[in-house]
Amino acid sequence: HVVTYTVDGVSADFSLSVTAASLLLDTYSGADVAFSLRKLSSTYSGSVIRVRRSNDNSEQDIGFTNNLLDTASLTSFVGSNDGFVTKWYDQSGNANDSAQVTATRQPQIVTGGVLQTNNTKPSMSVTGSDSLIFSTITPVTTFSVAKIDNLTTVNYIFFGSTQGYFYGGTFSGIDGIGIFDGAIKSLTGEDTNTHLGYFNYNGTNFQIAKDGNSITDFSNGSNFSIFSLGRRINNLTLGGQLQEVVIYPNTQSSNKSNIETNINNFYTIF
Repeated sequence: HVVTYTVDGVSADFSLSVTAASLLLDTYSGADVAFSLRKLSSTYSGSVIRVRRSNDNSEQDIGFTNNLLDTASLTSFVGSNDGFVTKWYDQSGNANDSAQVTATRQPQIVTGGVLQTNNTKPSMSVTGSDSLIFSTITPVTTFSVAKIDNLTTVNYIFFGSTQGYFYGGTFSGIDGIGIFDGAIKSLTGEDTNTHLGYFNYNGTNFQIAKDGNSITDFSNGSNFSIFSLGRRINNLTLGGQLQEVVIYPNTQSSNKSNIETNINNFYTIF
């Protein structure tokens, strides 16, 4: 950009360089899957989500505008109806999209024509039997932006066949963000606020943190595979909001602070 200034009748041109804010995966690449309602990679050219509207069950892909979810196109398509997510596209480059073909199990993103938000940012509501399924992966480091709406169920945000990652719930030993790998490993401080979760398996045990804080080590951990966002079985469901999940197949412990800063700068969690 060139800007011209005139002082006392003398004009001069100044060249200004404008650099776009770095997208998360541009700097910290190599994710196994990356689900978000914002753009995470400048090389990703696909859509954010695919949405079904309730009045006629028509579906449409919704993309980005200025690296954000195109909410104008979303609400224009849905109209005064409800909008449900049938597919959450993977921005990692691995095309491991998460999807749900059963209408009664699709997360909701528009209610009566009104976009759902959390902390002023677009959010999808995952409740009861809702889930999005993707091809099985084994996480090493995971970052998640989510909140739970109540503490009356075990709020698993993603899981495999018998193990999972949770944000809180009713089982004995669940006091906040944690994992179940055959045994419950949980941080204290359970609530219904939005949190940035950090989960890392270091080859021996799990390390868990939230909201940019230091990690807590849980000994004798066992890693496991996952394939679902939301519900696993009837009493292990999510009653809450999902906005972003980025999973790496290798440790990001040295990048933890910088990745958390990138996420928090957008979502303003802590």
